[in-house]
Amino acid sequence: MLDIFVVDHSAEERSRLISEINRHLSSNNRELDYLPAVNIKPLTPQELKFHSEPDICVVGPELLVRDLTQLGKIKASIPKSSILVRLDRRIDSLSVIEQIARFGADDTYSEDTSSREFLRKLVMLARRERQASSGKLILVDSAKGGVGVSSVAASLSEALVEEGKKVLVVDMDFETQDLSRFLAARPFFNESLEAILAGHAPVSREGVEQCVSRVWEDADLYCLPPANYHSLLFRTDSKGSRLLISVFEILDQIYDCIVIDAGPAAGQLRELLYRIADQVIMVVNNDPATLYAIADRVSKMSPQLAAEAGIWLLENGSRSYGLSSATLRAEINSALSQVSFHWVSSAVPFSKSASRWQGAGSPMLMLGSSRVKAALKSCLSELGLIGSRANSSLTVEQSGLIKKIRSVITLPYKRSAEGKGLSLPAPGGEVIDKKAVQIKKELPFKQNQPDSTQVATKREEENLDVEQLISGVTIQ
Repeated sequence: MLDIFVVDHSAEERSRLISEINRHLSSNNRELDYLPAVNIKPLTPQELKFHSEPDICVVGPELLVRDLTQLGKIKASIPKSSILVRLDRRIDSLSVIEQIARFGADDTYSEDTSSREFLRKLVMLARRERQASSGKLILVDSAKGGVGVSSVAASLSEALVEEGKKVLVVDMDFETQDLSRFLAARPFFNESLEAILAGHAPVSREGVEQCVSRVWEDADLYCLPPANYHSLLFRTDSKGSRLLISVFEILDQIYDCIVIDAGPAAGQLRELLYRIADQVIMVVNNDPATLYAIADRVSKMSPQLAAEAGIWLLENGSRSYGLSSATLRAEINSALSQVSFHWVSSAVPFSKSASRWQGAGSPMLMLGSSRVKAALKSCLSELGLIGSRANSSLTVEQSGLIKKIRSVITLPYKRSAEGKGLSLPAPGGEVIDKKAVQIKKELPFKQNQPDSTQVATKREEENLDVEQLISGVTIQ
């Protein structure tokens, strides 16, 4: 909610200024999409001390014509608020404007100011003076369905809770409410939020808190289910999107992190989510069909981001077939060579136990392997949401390398009752001739006398290229 106080000498002048502001706000202008809902209140200079500071204070010309120093007193009463002065022909000289600026005014406008210009002034002043809260808004999106957006959003939220954060996860899927249902967060349809977006309930902290439900009683994880009447957010002539901005501004003051599952959001609503996001996580997988959709979505949405925000591509290893990680990244990098974005270094590996979280009522992080947890924590660390971790998870290339090593080492042991061993060069940075390197399978040790240092007497040689399999060995 954008609070505007209108201050002037007489009630008649204040009423005239309010009518003028409402005329600008009722104009059919896209600049309105960048403003939250506006609350205008007329006050005398003496009444200011009895009210909390507004976002913007509009000071009328009649008051300044009578006493220009009143502006300095108003600024002293509301030092954190922006001051917007309405000029008329009596106080539009450069010398007077210089004094107005010296007394604390941030900007001016006149009867010749267009609605577009006036709205831009409101946007700039509201953003300049609004105190930055500690909350971070993270938008989790994808270019197509089925890549694991809800799974990633829920798991990142749980990982943040583990780090001691108070977290709100927002479900924007108006059709299926997957995230709310999977987390067993009730109600699945948010009637309180619907009332606010329809304008039937005020945008207040008390009202917004009624829209939120706690997921677990013993953890600071909360859920904002979607409203039923979602068309209010997609219609260009509706105030629903502006009211939603006001809702998020209040939530931003309550929670450390807000994680939004973008779901099927489209058009004006999707643009709004990108504009207010601090960071965007774009979930991708190795399905070749997603390549064009990813490039199209990122290139179209990146201009909507704030200057300090960024788009991060997170590879979710949910498919056992498809493009290799290297090919996937190379193709996307080529398609988006003119767009600024980042890759999360660690891909989320596939985990069979984690894939059943939808029916278990627990996020993927809780059910997944330690590698899944490490990858998600690494993602949060790279985005600056949690402290950097000394033991960060492996990169995609390193993960693939470890898989190869593991397959080579475990191959002789599979379904074997004889306990075969494997002799590998000890890592130490030594230089080895590539032609001389061979992996040798040892004969069985003596039964009931296992000894890791025992050397086999006979070996069956098996040529294997180990150029990239042994850490610390340089192949020449």
